[in-house]
Amino acid sequence: MTPLLPSSGHKINAHFVIGFVSFTLMRMLQAKLDFQFSMEQIGTSLQRYNCVQIAGNIYQFTYYDVILDACEKALGLELHNKYRSQLQIRRLLRY
Repeated sequence: MTPLLPSSGHKINAHFVIGFVSFTLMRMLQAKLDFQFSMEQIGTSLQRYNCVQIAGNIYQFTYYDVILDACEKALGLELHNKYRSQLQIRRLLRY
């Protein structure tokens, strides 16, 4: 299956901007982590960091690794908590 490519000039520009911004943000994060990890390692780790709802308002985070630990220290976030409420998750996302 081949990917669909943007066809109009406006869509091509938007596609470029999104790619450029995501690349820039990833490089900034990589620099903040003192280039200890590759962009691929960081991307994979961030993709795996997710949670599942286990009870009414309680969510369990199912993945944590050394890259997330380094992000936590470099950015001053609390990513190590295994269980969080919906309010705690919203506060984390407002960083």
